[in-house]
Amino acid sequence: MQTLAGWALPEEASALLVALGAGLLVGVERDRRNTDDKTPAGAGVRTFAVTALLGALVALGNSWILLVAGGLGVIVFT
Repeated sequence: MQTLAGWALPEEASALLVALGAGLLVGVERDRRNTDDKTPAGAGVRTFAVTALLGALVALGNSWILLVAGGLGVIVFT
């Protein structure tokens, strides 16, 4: 029987999972707070998750061109 003692995620995969989790948590909290208001929320769970993943990919890319493109993507998504 195999054990998972020596198994670990690569650093990039764990960074993406952390970003996805943070984006989902922020989006859920924002949706939860805006359910009482009559005005629709501008960004929700999906938007924050995609924005967080985009930010993590840009950070992992180590490129100034990706940083500028990612920054513009974040502005467009939010």
